[in-house]
Amino acid sequence: MPSTCEIIVPIDKSQATLKVAGLTVLMRLVLGACQAGFQQITISASNADSIVDGLRKDKRTQGVTITSDTPDIGVPRLVVEANVVISNEVWKILAQAKENLNVSSAPLLRVEGYAGDTTQESRLVASAYVIPVRSRTDAAVAKQTIFANVTKKTSGPVSRHLNSLISLPLSKFLCEFGVTPNQMTLFTTIIGLLSAWFVSRGTFIALALAGLLFQLCAALDRVDGELARSTFTASEWGAWIDTVADNFVYLAFIVGLTVGYHEYTSSRGLLVADYVYPVGSITLILAVFLIASMGIYLKLNTEAGTMTAVQSDMAQRVDREHAGLVYRFLDAIQLLGKRDAFSLITCIIAVLPWLTGNPFGFHLLFWLALLIVILVIAYYGLGLLNIKRQ
Repeated sequence: MPSTCEIIVPIDKSQATLKVAGLTVLMRLVLGACQAGFQQITISASNADSIVDGLRKDKRTQGVTITSDTPDIGVPRLVVEANVVISNEVWKILAQAKENLNVSSAPLLRVEGYAGDTTQESRLVASAYVIPVRSRTDAAVAKQTIFANVTKKTSGPVSRHLNSLISLPLSKFLCEFGVTPNQMTLFTTIIGLLSAWFVSRGTFIALALAGLLFQLCAALDRVDGELARSTFTASEWGAWIDTVADNFVYLAFIVGLTVGYHEYTSSRGLLVADYVYPVGSITLILAVFLIASMGIYLKLNTEAGTMTAVQSDMAQRVDREHAGLVYRFLDAIQLLGKRDAFSLITCIIAVLPWLTGNPFGFHLLFWLALLIVILVIAYYGLGLLNIKRQ
């Protein structure tokens, strides 16, 4: 594979400086090359030295040699003119190239130094793209394409079809102002804690507000990831920050729900009030146990920092033929326990008492929290017992 990427700045430098989703075309190419694993990036331009100095100051380029020196003739290298936006899928193929390539939508992409004819690339998947950017209109098209492909493949249906209606427009707006994923994680956490505070009030209107904020929190939770992937700021550390923040909100909501449900039942002299704090404490302890176990599993078995990786990794390891009926049933309904679906269900149940005046939703939400935690623990526990013997 070529270890050097030569980026040629066009004579019309305005093309390289056009911004796409908060980053110039040139910076997108440099960061894409860094992420693809190129060890050296050469900038060919009339003012290459000043461009190189600016690129070296960016923390995202650390560990990669950026130079203005002309590459040796005959050394295999990827050559690309700085007027295109390239998806990660295409970058990976270009970084692994062992012969000259021709990407039909951007014929200026080529690998030099290898013997052989130029070939048509046939391994590109549907989400791959190479978009020429020579005007603001092209930049707008490129931005739209980036965000059309920014959703994680592991996202649930509620996240893809409902929560994205809030997160994607917000991400498109925020990326132009340099808002970082961690800043968005902090804001989302505040919204989540505010929902926990409202649910602790123990009234129908407060419960409804808590449910709406909890659902909003789930939608906003997409934004930090969308910003990270669209601006090349994704990191394992950032993923762990997001995971810790998400689970802190979950635990805070359980505490708030317990306090609020006790406030509601005790104020009305219901017998169930005597059992609220014991059951709420059990739910909280089980939730902490579940979260800690999943965190340990992540560290031991994956390199990811997101809890969704636990289910994905375990699904590959479980011997489904001998897993049993209970595990297969839990696996079939596990989508209901994912963040997007769980938040929507919580929101609907929380709003019902305010809309109907019937307290059934308040009772259901409290006991459902315990049931879901127990079911998730059972799902992963049975999964561990049925992991394929290596």
